[in-house]
Amino acid sequence: MRLIPITTLPSVRRLGLAALLLFALVSAGCNTAKEQPKQFLEFFLETTPDEGGAKEFKLQDTGQIKYHKNESFMTIANVLDVQPGTVDVVLADDQKRTTPCVFFTLDAEGQRQLQFNTISTNFGKKIYLFAADTSSGDPSKYEEKPIGVRPIDQMISDGPLFMFLALPDMLTDRAKFEAYVADLKDSVDKFQALKNKK
Repeated sequence: MRLIPITTLPSVRRLGLAALLLFALVSAGCNTAKEQPKQFLEFFLETTPDEGGAKEFKLQDTGQIKYHKNESFMTIANVLDVQPGTVDVVLADDQKRTTPCVFFTLDAEGQRQLQFNTISTNFGKKIYLFAADTSSGDPSKYEEKPIGVRPIDQMISDGPLFMFLALPDMLTDRAKFEAYVADLKDSVDKFQALKNKK
């Protein structure tokens, strides 16, 4: 399989989150806060603490310590749409539980990267979704936090990527869940609008 660079925008890890956002905003000629995305998204593959460049983080809902690879394999630039939904999770006693999740529609490059990162050698690992709140407009205050997780139990070769929000109350408070997803969608829509103005 031939891999193509994720996006024509500079890599987040090479230039930093602030530089990527600045590049997107300046190149689009946008100066109004209403048109700027409030969140920047990155997707990381889980790894082990002994792998070179592994980054430690703590899940916000459970407090568990996890590790992800240094480089993200997708960003908000690869996301075309965000929608709320549900999936049936099979429990240990063969019962099913309908669980809220977020569906991410990806561009062609995002689909290729997702397929490559969900090959069988990665079964049992997880994809972690991180978001940085950029609403302050101050790059020194941008801080990435884990907000979502998806176990890899099969290759994901087509269709949207669903992920569970790893944030407090998202499984029990439907209004809070839907408001958060709407906020993610708004950021994706604004980022795509900026990107398309280039």
